[in-house]
Amino acid sequence: YYAVAALFTSPVSTEDLLELITPNPHAAIGLISPDGNANVVVHSDREAWPWQGATLAIHLSRFLSIALATGTVLTVYLISLTLWPDHGAFALAAMAFVAFNPMFLYISASVNNDNLMTLLAALVLWRLVALVSGQITTSVWQFVTLGLLIGLATLAKFSGLGLMVLTGITLLVWGGLQRNWRIAIGLNTLVAVLAITVGGWWYWRNHLLYGDWTGTNNMVTIMGARPVTPTFPQLVSELSSLARSFWGLFGYFSVPMPEPVYWLFNLILAAALIGWFLIAVQPHRSQLLPPRLAKTWPILVGWALIMVAGFIYWTLRTPATQGRLLFPALAAIAPLWAVGWLA
Repeated sequence: YYAVAALFTSPVSTEDLLELITPNPHAAIGLISPDGNANVVVHSDREAWPWQGATLAIHLSRFLSIALATGTVLTVYLISLTLWPDHGAFALAAMAFVAFNPMFLYISASVNNDNLMTLLAALVLWRLVALVSGQITTSVWQFVTLGLLIGLATLAKFSGLGLMVLTGITLLVWGGLQRNWRIAIGLNTLVAVLAITVGGWWYWRNHLLYGDWTGTNNMVTIMGARPVTPTFPQLVSELSSLARSFWGLFGYFSVPMPEPVYWLFNLILAAALIGWFLIAVQPHRSQLLPPRLAKTWPILVGWALIMVAGFIYWTLRTPATQGRLLFPALAAIAPLWAVGWLA
């Protein structure tokens, strides 16, 4: 992400960047302060229009993020149409779940690699759902595309490796059920080789520099490790912060939305869970399930579980219970939510 942003902003001089960064000594970092002193840096007229220098480069990078996030919203729509082409309301509901999440909008307008990772994850899910549901051919080029997308995702963020696991298992099981070993073994291997070719050098570089192929030990050192391993009750106590930061907790975890807004979004989420319960106990409601969901639900649920597992691993190491870390799973969560909501 940052390499793309650097190429995008390369014509702009950023020599004045350090002059823009004046730390605010009174900032309430990670705290909801009664005086509202939330700015991490002191802002000045140097940031005003017309943008110049580093200010211009930062805004251009933010526009890049918005373009990537727009791609995510459109891809969620395409995933949903693939699942249920005759039900436009289903696709619109799934798309709206992503597009109108205040925290997603906030991250979408920031210089943050989540934006590229979330888009690439959505694109991989779309290709997998289309393949397994029989909506696209099993030509070699479809698998080449998968391998390239996964390789780029591993460069966008460490969690991109989870897409390699998801795709490997999906192709192995799907091909095996059809006794199509060309897909299960041959093309599956092609996807893995291409992904490793695109992204593997980065992890080898981490190994050479840090003695840690993931690079996460270095990140924990920079961000700060938890002083002690958290207990289960402690993690449970952080769920409220997780929910708040999934819907919208801005600044540096210091600018909340009004309390009723969180209740509204949590009720919207709960309504979908009630819908799924009704589908389970009332067989006639099964008509509300997308026709192709029977073949593809393990892909969506599997990716959501992989993301949750990675999130738990990370938050055990450093106090980073931030909902945005689950955004790469939005493309899987949104269609499942839309089913329950419509029910």
